[in-house]
Amino acid sequence: PGYKLVYPKAPFFKEFLVETPLPARRIFDKLSEQQILAGVPMDALAQVGNAGKSAKAGENQLLIAVTESRTREEIDALVRALEGLK
Repeated sequence: PGYKLVYPKAPFFKEFLVETPLPARRIFDKLSEQQILAGVPMDALAQVGNAGKSAKAGENQLLIAVTESRTREEIDALVRALEGLK
């Protein structure tokens, strides 16, 4: 609940951008504790690209990649972990 595609009508191949209800860095850190790679917090990329000009840019966005190297079980575990965050 609270997660949505940033570009819902745009086609994607392996990566998609998700708007998150919590700060993406917090999600990344919490799921890392469970050995789950949640994606890339976009604020980290925004700071690199903008030399830190906008601290809020991408704060609630995760770039998630799903490839053939991930199993259905791993993807389901990611979804369950995201649902369990508060």
